[in-house]
Amino acid sequence: MSDNKAAPGTFEMLNRSMDEIAREIGEMNPDDPVRALRLRELCALSQLTRSLNIERNKMIRERMDALAREILTVPKGDPRRATIVGEILRLSELISK
Repeated sequence: MSDNKAAPGTFEMLNRSMDEIAREIGEMNPDDPVRALRLRELCALSQLTRSLNIERNKMIRERMDALAREILTVPKGDPRRATIVGEILRLSELISK
């Protein structure tokens, strides 16, 4: 699950970059030729963020599915079942809506 720990830093970096570009765009004259370039950069970063988020959610759902299949093999009353359910709930909170 180390990927999940790295992802928030990546998203924070992308969001910070997008915020900086958006502020720069807001301070520019609408006729500034650099403004169009910054708008394209902002659009590209937005698309990248969306793609990464979709892939991250896919990986989380796949892990949740694997845990759901695993719980079927664990006998009722086994404490491992509670651990698996807890992990599924934790992962469900990571999924972006």
